[in-house]
Amino acid sequence: MWSKLPGDNFLLGLLTGVISLVISWFSLRAIRLSVAEYYGNPYLFPAPRVELICILINILFFRVMIVNLDKEKTGKGILFITVFLSITYFFLFYKFNYRLP
Repeated sequence: MWSKLPGDNFLLGLLTGVISLVISWFSLRAIRLSVAEYYGNPYLFPAPRVELICILINILFFRVMIVNLDKEKTGKGILFITVFLSITYFFLFYKFNYRLP
């Protein structure tokens, strides 16, 4: 099954990294909202944890691509988009939450 994946391509890695981050973020956000609604505590699972878990999922996906599937360029694309969006998110998070100049 895994051998039928398309070739080793950096742009494919970028696209895969964005898609996996978006899917994992929406999934974890839905889980977070349902758990918070169930317990009635909106602060049970605070804001940066969802994003950190999404980054962890993408890094694990990167490892699978590099080690198990031997797709180096695709893995580099996943890693690049993960690092870029992580830095962007945390810069914006701290800028808007702590009013940095």
